[in-house]
Amino acid sequence: MKRIALAILSLCTLFSASAQEFFDTGEPEEVFELGARLGINTSNSVTKKDFAPVYNHCSWGTGFDAGIVANLNIRNYISVQPGFFFESRSGSYTFIDYEAPLNPGAGQTLQVAAGNYLRYTFTVPIMLSFHFNVANDVRWNVEAGPYFAFNLKTNVSDKNEFKSDAGHDITIKHKAMDFGFKMGTGLTLFDRYEVYAHYMAGCNNAWKKDIMGGRNKAWVFTLGYLFF
Repeated sequence: MKRIALAILSLCTLFSASAQEFFDTGEPEEVFELGARLGINTSNSVTKKDFAPVYNHCSWGTGFDAGIVANLNIRNYISVQPGFFFESRSGSYTFIDYEAPLNPGAGQTLQVAAGNYLRYTFTVPIMLSFHFNVANDVRWNVEAGPYFAFNLKTNVSDKNEFKSDAGHDITIKHKAMDFGFKMGTGLTLFDRYEVYAHYMAGCNNAWKKDIMGGRNKAWVFTLGYLFF
């Protein structure tokens, strides 16, 4: 009986030690860390379903992300992580709908808007990052928080105007500012090297004209390095 109790006590002690190592609540050695990240993304900007109901297709495009992050370490298991990124987003669209007739009783004709876009943004995410020690020199990070994106320049090719039912021109153009949520996970190796995957979900209308609605969304994959 004593041997069984001793074995159970030993297992509990081992489990407690492992749990403490996995979820370290101690004070951090470094309160401030600065790092750089570089990677690629795939993104899309969709519209409302009832915009251009004849045919409405927005495709995913590719781009790059480059920026810096700062870790404000509260405890070994949690950090506040503001960042600043220069990003590119691309994609294409095709909208087809019936054009409003100029004269009552006139036959309906189709109007088409199709093109490609490439835009550049400054993006500021503010993340809450949780850290778990999964092995020696390997830390698993899970993070989420809001982001704010500001359009710098947008290049649009091909025809990019559409007419609403009231006959007003609708320019196919993104809004100047977007905000939403960024969430992701990644690994820190040897306290210096990082690999991350994030998803960004926009909460603001993606397009300049509210009648188009829709949201921005993106998958981002980055490699990083912590300088100190």
